[in-house]
Amino acid sequence: ISKTDGVWYLVTARKQRLRKVQDMEERMIAIAREEASDYLLDRILEKGQVDLDIVNRPQINSLPLRQHMISSEEIDAGIIPEPWATKAVVNGDRLIANNKELNLQPGSIVFNQRTIVEKEAEIKIIAKAYNLAIQQINEQPTKYNKLMQESYGIDELVTDTLTLPQYKKLEQPKQADIDDAIKWLKNKYPEQDWLQTRILKNEYNGKQLIDTRFIK
Repeated sequence: ISKTDGVWYLVTARKQRLRKVQDMEERMIAIAREEASDYLLDRILEKGQVDLDIVNRPQINSLPLRQHMISSEEIDAGIIPEPWATKAVVNGDRLIANNKELNLQPGSIVFNQRTIVEKEAEIKIIAKAYNLAIQQINEQPTKYNKLMQESYGIDELVTDTLTLPQYKKLEQPKQADIDDAIKWLKNKYPEQDWLQTRILKNEYNGKQLIDTRFIK
C-alpha cells in the first residue's frame, strides 16, 4: 500500500581493505535470498560492474546477527538497514553504497489481498497512525531515542550518532520499481516455478500490486 523511506547500506568490516564496490569480487556478502537485500546487492554490483557470479552470498536472515557478523569479521560485508548500519559505523565499519544512490526504495508496507478486503477498516487505522507517527518523528527525532534503544537493542551512542531521514507520509510506490523487482526475481531464480509458489501466484505487474485507497 505504500513505499517506506528507510536506507539500506552495503557495509564492510573495518579491518578488511574493502573501500569500494569493485573490491567485492570473491567476497562473502551476507543477504537474505529472494528479499530486498538480495535485490539491492545485485543492483549495487551491477552499477559497480562487478560480476554477480563471483560474489559469495551467505544467507543471514537476522539483521542484528548480520550486523554482528560484519563487525566481528566473520563475513566480509553485508546489506543492512538502519539502525544497524549506524551501529556498524560506530564499531568502525564502512558504508560503501546505499539504495538512495541508485534511486531505489526497496522497503514497503504490504498486505495480501484477503487482508485488504477483510480488514480494510483496520488498515485505515494503521495508515492514520503511521502518518501521525511520521509527523511526530520528523518534528522531534531525538524524542524517541530511548524507544529505539529498547526496540532494537542498541545503545545511546548509536542513537546519538544516527541521522534519521525526513520521513514521508504514506506514498504510492513507483510502478517501475515493482516491475523491476518482479523481473529481477524471475531472472535471478529461473529454476523456481513462480506460478506455483506463494510469492508470485499470478503474472502480476506493478500496477496490479499497488492499492492506493489508504493514501491521503
